[in-house]
Amino acid sequence: MPAVTRFPSSAESTTTVPSAGARMTWRVLDVLVAGAAGVGAVQRVVDAVADPPWILGAGMAARWAERGLALGLCARHEPEPPDARGPGGGGAAGAGVATAAGVVASMRGYRLAPLVWLVGMAIGAATAYTRIASDHHYFTDTLAGAAIGTVEDAEFLSAAFKDADAVYTMIPPGSYNDHNLDVRAQVVQTTGNYKHAIQQAGVKRVVQLSSIGGHMEKGNGILGVYFEMEKLLNELPSDVAITFMRPVGFYYNLFGFIQTIKTQGVIATNYGGDNKKPWVSPIDIAAAVAEELTAPSEGRKVRYVASDEVSCNELAAILGNAIGKPDLKWVVIPDEQLLKGMTAAGMNPKIAAGLVEMNACAHTGVLYEDYNRNRPALGKVKLTDLKK
Repeated sequence: MPAVTRFPSSAESTTTVPSAGARMTWRVLDVLVAGAAGVGAVQRVVDAVADPPWILGAGMAARWAERGLALGLCARHEPEPPDARGPGGGGAAGAGVATAAGVVASMRGYRLAPLVWLVGMAIGAATAYTRIASDHHYFTDTLAGAAIGTVEDAEFLSAAFKDADAVYTMIPPGSYNDHNLDVRAQVVQTTGNYKHAIQQAGVKRVVQLSSIGGHMEKGNGILGVYFEMEKLLNELPSDVAITFMRPVGFYYNLFGFIQTIKTQGVIATNYGGDNKKPWVSPIDIAAAVAEELTAPSEGRKVRYVASDEVSCNELAAILGNAIGKPDLKWVVIPDEQLLKGMTAAGMNPKIAAGLVEMNACAHTGVLYEDYNRNRPALGKVKLTDLKK
């Protein structure tokens, strides 16, 4: 079950806030970045130890978990007197990172998943304890920073969001190999629960993780669910300020090509070529989310997030040189071949078809039309940094 971390209201904390009435001036920096980077680090360790079997396009399945669940959020007011007491961000950070790592490990079926959960939660608990031992927080303060429950429970969300100045929300992952999973139904239910909780709790600032393709009702495959999600949240009253974060393709999706690189010596999927394609690091998403949560906002806003723009052929050359395969090629295969490979590996046929259509939309460039009209400033983490 995902950890839901909320922003305490300034009225909850006895810590002095430097600017009177400046409710949106929290520092939300280190925990966001640590959470995003933490999942990537845990993923690499578990991959090395467990060496799980990768399937074509499997990186997309992990993407949902690595997005929002990796971003443990906390509010930290400055300055903090030695005797200040209030809800702690350390416990929230530990819970967020541990949950993110545990979800990714469990979702991919790693045999070490129970160990990831155990170690992660132990570290989270130790983090909270050190805050108590160093006399920075009372025991109850360390519990106030994080809430653990399920987004399927609207009342839990309402209670978790109570008195919050702002919330960051996302759609949690589901297993793409689950043939009973209905992604659209899951998104509609979860978004409805968020909508209910936001209204019940009186939250006036929301940052929601959406995706590239969120502007398209159809033709974008599985990404069409984000159009529905944004549409539902836009039904909230106009005094609720909402930012829809639309990140592009994750760098970590590239890990899904490991198997074909090992067995066939190529990167094979149904998109590619020399056209520039945007990619993003979770670390840059974390920074963008932090900016949105700490900046005043009104009405509705869409923000695209990207770190680098590189063609698939250039990407293959960069990765090939990094792994000692300078002749590595990016090969575009027919939609039918990709679909056959995914379903043969056990993927839900409906989800596989949605992924194939999404990739085809990216290949034609239609997926990026709105992004190109609203191109953001690129983030700091470049593709060449990934190979390090």
